Amino acid sequence: WIIFNESIIFIVIAIAGLSLNKIIVRIINEKKFNHNDVIETSFTLNFISTLIAIIISLFLFDYKTDLDLKFYLSYTVQSLICLFIGIESFFDSKKTPSKYIVPKTIFFLLSFVGKLYSIIILKNIDYFLLANFLEYFSLTIYYGILFKSFKFKFFNYNKTIFNELLKSSFPLLLNSSIILLSTKFDQILIKNILG
Repeated sequence: WIIFNESIIFIVIAIAGLSLNKIIVRIINEKKFNHNDVIETSFTLNFISTLIAIIISLFLFDYKTDLDLKFYLSYTVQSLICLFIGIESFFDSKKTPSKYIVPKTIFFLLSFVGKLYSIIILKNIDYFLLANFLEYFSLTIYYGILFKSFKFKFFNYNKTIFNELLKSSFPLLLNSSIILLSTKFDQILIKNILG
């Protein structure tokens, strides 16, 4: 059931992200639309997809203990990062990825140290899950501040861009989900074979 729950989390993250990174960069570089409209529309689309993914996962996730709920909260928060895929793509298109890569790396390293400390020294899974939660929650807050500092508007969208993003992302989303499911299925088979 742990592997089943992990699979649900990975699918939630795939659905929430909609594989939009490269699509947004392409659309911005084509200069067919105003880049603000593209970023704002991607936020709206990712908000909807994240909400749908989390609602679906609530019904599919197998809660057996309190630890399962903590695991769910700790890892589902990763999907919140997907709200700001547009801001990463914006910096990628401007050739300034350090605006998000440097903070992301710092948050990752701090979380990594926290996870190591919780497992090796404290030997406590609760602190491990807390470190994971704080990493992604803090990063989401940082991205939100970054989003606002560039004068992007939340929940503003262009219908044409919305449709183009959705249409372009569907094949990539399907492909990502199949790869994730296949990987998890392989893990289940190997675990069963090895006992």
